[in-house]
Amino acid sequence: MTISDLASYLKKVIPTFTWEDLIVLCTEKHANDKQLHITFIKRPYEIYNQIEYSMCMTPYIGYIKDEGVSWVDISILGQKHKVLATLIYSTLFKRTTINAKVSILINICHNDVNIPLLKDAFVLTFDRTDRTLSFSNECPICMADLKSPNIEQITLPCFHKICKTCLFSSLEHKLNKCPLCRHEIISISNPQTSV
Repeated sequence: MTISDLASYLKKVIPTFTWEDLIVLCTEKHANDKQLHITFIKRPYEIYNQIEYSMCMTPYIGYIKDEGVSWVDISILGQKHKVLATLIYSTLFKRTTINAKVSILINICHNDVNIPLLKDAFVLTFDRTDRTLSFSNECPICMADLKSPNIEQITLPCFHKICKTCLFSSLEHKLNKCPLCRHEIISISNPQTSV
């Protein structure tokens, strides 16, 4: 399943929505006690007197809220369903352990609606057991389409692909590991000094 498949599903189950009324319920298919609840909050953006959104990700393990709640500011510019699908897909992909294959059930509801049945959920499977597997045709960091003529793709030593912009940004921030498998991007050897 791709981001486009997820966006199509979202259009079907929630043709219209407001970000702050939305709840995304993600459950591991074979371990229902491992969940991630995604919600959105609207905040005033003080600099430009506009509205900004944050995405809250609340993990549950053994049906108990975990301490790893995280917030991230997001851009909602673009087609709503595609933006939501990309946010869900990239969040779940980043949370999938390397060398693991996991199927996740995705249910969507509004704050005032009953939770849908798990049997009606969208199933998204991430297989990160294949080290040569790329993140489809998208940069694993910025989600840019690597097949686009405007994007220059780089193949890393581990054979994963990344866009040139994200590669240079990662290296500038001293992140010298592949975002997918954590393989070293550039081998740095210490030259021996002579006396």
